[in-house]
Amino acid sequence: MLIKKVIKSNKNIIKLFNKQSIDYVKINLSNHFNDFSTSTKSWVPTESSVLQKVTTQALIHEVSLQQMDASAKWVPWFLKNLPASYFRQVPESTRKQHLKAIIALKELQSELSLSIETKHDNGSSEKTYIITDNTPGLLHRQIKSLVVPKDSRLSNVKVFSSLEDKLALNIFFFEPVNGLKTTASNSDAEIILQFIKSNDLNKFVIDSSNTDLSIFTENAITDYLSKCTPSYVINSDPRRFIIQRQLYEKVKGTENTSIHIEPLINKQTNSFGSWITIVSANALPEVLLRLSSAIISNKSLDISRAHLDTVKDDDNEMGPGMPGYVTMLRLLVSDPKRPGLPLDSESNEIKSLLKDLKRSKWLDDEVTDLGLVKYPTLGIDKAEIAISYISLLHGPLAKINSQAYASIKSIIQIVTSNNSHILIIESISELFLDRFNPKLNPLLTNEAFDSRYNNIKLKIDRIANESVKIVLAKILDAVKYT
Repeated sequence: MLIKKVIKSNKNIIKLFNKQSIDYVKINLSNHFNDFSTSTKSWVPTESSVLQKVTTQALIHEVSLQQMDASAKWVPWFLKNLPASYFRQVPESTRKQHLKAIIALKELQSELSLSIETKHDNGSSEKTYIITDNTPGLLHRQIKSLVVPKDSRLSNVKVFSSLEDKLALNIFFFEPVNGLKTTASNSDAEIILQFIKSNDLNKFVIDSSNTDLSIFTENAITDYLSKCTPSYVINSDPRRFIIQRQLYEKVKGTENTSIHIEPLINKQTNSFGSWITIVSANALPEVLLRLSSAIISNKSLDISRAHLDTVKDDDNEMGPGMPGYVTMLRLLVSDPKRPGLPLDSESNEIKSLLKDLKRSKWLDDEVTDLGLVKYPTLGIDKAEIAISYISLLHGPLAKINSQAYASIKSIIQIVTSNNSHILIIESISELFLDRFNPKLNPLLTNEAFDSRYNNIKLKIDRIANESVKIVLAKILDAVKYT
């Protein structure tokens, strides 16, 4: 490695000057150590400690120049490509950490990721993932592997994508299970309060038949703020805050979930899609986020932004000193098949998506694992039918073979051991759905049902594995006699 240097002889101090001023001095230390040791020049260091110092300082100088060049290249990119919401919601000190990490990843020019973990004195913590491979389903893959710290809960999530959609920056916040004492105040909500006073709230009512505008009086808002975190209030757009306040009122003190969808087209920031707001009472935030992201990914849709917050629910206490919470989850979802457009909320596909999101908290882990993770083509509805019948038949099957059918999980493993078995499960589930679908046109007649039943039975009879054959035949018969 070529090293540029000049030696100040009267003080025996080595100083490194800028590149232009020392182009005439180039020394390759790795090739010329012997020359140094035998030279009679008075300004050439001969002691190994001095040589080590020269090498160290020269390397520091070279790396510093490289870092300056990288910063000059990527700082403008960072300022231009991260969304405005990122700069509003993330503190400057944290943004500087992120910038350093992004420069390192960009310079490596490889699809890599890294995480930054920060612990705070009040017991809270946060973990940031920065990824250069921003492919659909990324958020769900992260959530699946997310480990919540002991005695903590996920309290806040912020998901950002660069405007060119090549980098994802996701921040997960955790707080102690007994919550933090800091709550929002009227000063935190100054912009929101001013907005409420100066606007006709009827324009923001999402359900005219079931909305009481008294929840927006000054006293009511002050009480509500005492249940919110400062970051949630400060970073909330006033209009969205009003919408979420209405959704909170619908679900507090219950086990319910409420959904709201609105289009987003912002050509200035190149943001397109639809904001889906999911407000769910008494749901673990990490579970709701994991299930929601899995359902959306299963529909071949993309999540480019996400915000998760929790609001106290005094009517749903989990135990002494453990307040209940309502989880506020907002997801910016887009359809790659509709670039530059919001979701088609009137389509059957999106209606089905919203229905699945609304009931996601009630889905069994076995259902989501089978229908969303292992066999995404199966989907939730068919997986739920299959798991329901397997659970129903566990007792009778155990009497046939207590070892092979020892548990529901063991039966699921038996019938999902081969892709051909999954196709049969899918056919049986479709038969069930069509039989009880009043909107099917034409309706499924008894003759059509029997024909499909017999075709499935023929496929089951060809299976060599007796244990699998028995289970599938029992499920098929159960559907027939339901």
